[in-house]
Amino acid sequence: MKEPWGNIGLNYSQSFCNKHYFTALIRGLYEHNRTNYSGSVTAFDNSSTKFGQIGASYSFTDEKISASLGFGWNWLATTLDDNKAISNYPYIDASMNFVPNKKNAFGAVLHYSVWPPSSNYKSENIIQVSPFLWHTGNPVLKSHRSYDIGINYTFIPSNKFNMTVFANAWLVGNRAAFVYEATSEGIIRTIQQPIGKFSHYNYGINASSNFFEGKLHLSGQLAQLYVHNGLPYNINHSHVSCYVQALYYWGNFNFAISYNSENATDNYNSMSGIWTKNKDSFVLQAGWSNSTWNIRLTAQNLQRWNWRSLYDTMRSDHYSVNKWVSNASGHAFVQLSAAYTFGFGKQVKQGNDISRQSGASSGILQ
Repeated sequence: MKEPWGNIGLNYSQSFCNKHYFTALIRGLYEHNRTNYSGSVTAFDNSSTKFGQIGASYSFTDEKISASLGFGWNWLATTLDDNKAISNYPYIDASMNFVPNKKNAFGAVLHYSVWPPSSNYKSENIIQVSPFLWHTGNPVLKSHRSYDIGINYTFIPSNKFNMTVFANAWLVGNRAAFVYEATSEGIIRTIQQPIGKFSHYNYGINASSNFFEGKLHLSGQLAQLYVHNGLPYNINHSHVSCYVQALYYWGNFNFAISYNSENATDNYNSMSGIWTKNKDSFVLQAGWSNSTWNIRLTAQNLQRWNWRSLYDTMRSDHYSVNKWVSNASGHAFVQLSAAYTFGFGKQVKQGNDISRQSGASSGILQ
């Protein structure tokens, strides 16, 4: 049960010579929660969170270079039943973009922060979640550090072609993770800290091109994800994914075909050890539009007639997970949609773009 909460924020911004920008901020938050557990085990958790942040940022922009640097300090006080914890930690954000000419561009980003553990993970209550599995927390959990680094290069030789090469890394320090321990009654999931190292790397290339005076548009991406998940899971994952799409415009008609390969991810979760695989996707689209009507026919995954969409796996010494998730997103379907735009006397220009399917994400810095 979420009870009283509130937040407040103050920002001050100032610019100089239309190139230099300075911002200062102060933020505060208060939240109070009560959680009742019932069933084979009855328990009650009473928690509150008080958070404060002070920070500043500076940015510079001219014709070829734009850069920014932000830093600040966070203060956090949490109370869970009789356990109280106060932590102070910094954060840093930095970015730089360099465009030496119209054909080339370079970019880099850096983010450092410290993240406090959820109050739920600090509870000492032992909760039964299945006939043979129990969960409990760790009241002495401390904040963990997070480092995000990303670089990219974009090449645009003409208005008909562009290409971007990217690489990103996410590193976790002072990591906490779930540990499954065997008991005489079953398995209990505890949380230990510090434990094995965790790192997440993603790199690849994407490109797009136009032909026939923009009537045909081709785009695609090829990327690889590599994850090192140390103890207690002690496993490395690697996965290559690709995405391609073709769009064609013919008067008021438009057509598209796209394919997104099977994708795999750690869901940016350093604690659970879950590795998720998504099925591939094949989409055909056709549409017609004018200034008032937009009609679209979509056929997706006609080659698949089962409902399985995701597959989760996890391996540890005493407990493993193999789980299929079934839903409508992976099943074949055909959809016809129509939209009508009312102008109400005002000139309205209706585009004839069909929806573009999104490819794999090129980074973790969002």
